Amino acid sequence: MSKISSEEFKRRALAEISPTPFERLSPSVQELISTGNFYFDNHIHIFDEESVPAPYRNLHMLELNLQLTQEERIKAAFEGRLNKEIAHLIDRIRQTLPIANREEILKFYLEKIAFQDKPVICTTLMMDMEYGWKNPLEKPISAQIDEEKKLLEKGYAILPFFAVDPRRADDETENLYGNFLKAFTGDYSFFGVKIYPSMGYMPSDPRLFPVYEICERLNIPVTSHCGGNFIGYADKCIHIKGLEIKNGETLSINNTICGSYVAKAKFLNHPFQWLPVLEKFPKLRLNLAHFGGSFEWKELGNKPTPRIDTIIAYMHKFPYLYTDFSYNVHSRNMNEKLNKLALKVSKVQERTLFGTDYYVVMAAARLNLKRRVKNFKGTNLPFWYNFSHSNPLRFYGLDSNFTDKTLHT
Repeated sequence: MSKISSEEFKRRALAEISPTPFERLSPSVQELISTGNFYFDNHIHIFDEESVPAPYRNLHMLELNLQLTQEERIKAAFEGRLNKEIAHLIDRIRQTLPIANREEILKFYLEKIAFQDKPVICTTLMMDMEYGWKNPLEKPISAQIDEEKKLLEKGYAILPFFAVDPRRADDETENLYGNFLKAFTGDYSFFGVKIYPSMGYMPSDPRLFPVYEICERLNIPVTSHCGGNFIGYADKCIHIKGLEIKNGETLSINNTICGSYVAKAKFLNHPFQWLPVLEKFPKLRLNLAHFGGSFEWKELGNKPTPRIDTIIAYMHKFPYLYTDFSYNVHSRNMNEKLNKLALKVSKVQERTLFGTDYYVVMAAARLNLKRRVKNFKGTNLPFWYNFSHSNPLRFYGLDSNFTDKTLHT
């Protein structure tokens, strides 16, 4: 995909992409939405082995080695140090989950994990880790777009989200703006955008602003990783560009930050990094995924939880700001905490989305996820319809009351 300017990108996007979310759905999803008999899983991944760098795959096998610290696992993953025990586990995992094919992964999810009482519409989130992990992808982003569109053509009920990385704005072959247009135009359209700041960039990177402008004007939802710090940028130091708000003043950032893998991810993933974006694009449909992350949910009630508190504050301030509880569903204790918080805070009832997320990336958790998801539903039964049906419809702009088309003008 050849490089195009941001102005050309915006001109073509406004001319070629529908501002009506329902029109961007595949026929099979449109038909399912019209029945009203479905639920959403708002956060899953179906990327295959060739869609992520090799060290990333190594890391999630090394997570099974409890003798290593997280930093030691990361170092071993990049060096390719997988002992015989880990290699055996990789083979075993391949037997339980066909990780070499997007369609097979989706089938595995639908057959082994999803509830069987109703059809499920899956929000499938792409990942772009090439720049963040400084290792090439065997399968380019443009080819991954083609594969997701093929699934739509085959009738799978999915809402594909296109992964963006601001550093691809200058990419001559896999260009950010060119691939965006490829994803959202043609017979089968992508539906939303995925952001992953801990890959080594700030959400307020100016190269992303044309994307946010188009997403706001065309009602394209954005989901951003805003939780755990396990996935981050490879190098010790990273150059970042963006904005920050201090004492009510918006300031430019253009500097280098250094630190551990986890420390950099923690800084870039924090929800306050989104404030300059939300102030500039207040009608952006944004999901700050993972509701702050499992670490803070474990601490909720015992220690300060600034990420959770920040997201709730943004819910009150910005009418299109949502969160999801993906990954966190693995813990009954955290599910109970969500239920209690939702009882106290109406915005949590109205703006939280259900998602699974981690079955495909957490090797040790795949086989018992279905049980854990059932536990989540049971614990949060008073709000299950909100989390899995009515809230997503509003977030995606698919509810019957959605009439705001003025942003396209």
